[in-house]
Amino acid sequence: PTMNVRLLLTTLFFCRNKGKSSNIYPNPAGTELFIQSTASIEYVTIYNTLGEAIVIKKNSQAMQSVRVDLRGLQSGIYLLTIRNDESKYDEIHKFIKNDLK
Repeated sequence: PTMNVRLLLTTLFFCRNKGKSSNIYPNPAGTELFIQSTASIEYVTIYNTLGEAIVIKKNSQAMQSVRVDLRGLQSGIYLLTIRNDESKYDEIHKFIKNDLK
């Protein structure tokens, strides 16, 4: 018997800042993640390990802190990008979602 296998490769690429102006906590996270920044946050995007954008949170007000609800995510490793009003590049953070209580 012959087995057909399709392989999908996804590349996740971002320009990196030299220094990070934002902090995320807690990490590992449970049901929510908090972001603090020295600049106003425009939007936050969470990517899974396949490089798919699974959560996009736009900040309607010029705020330096954001709370992201993680209840819809499974346990695992995720990348989070933060776009602020001072940089043309996305700042990248890695975090772990852990459903253990």
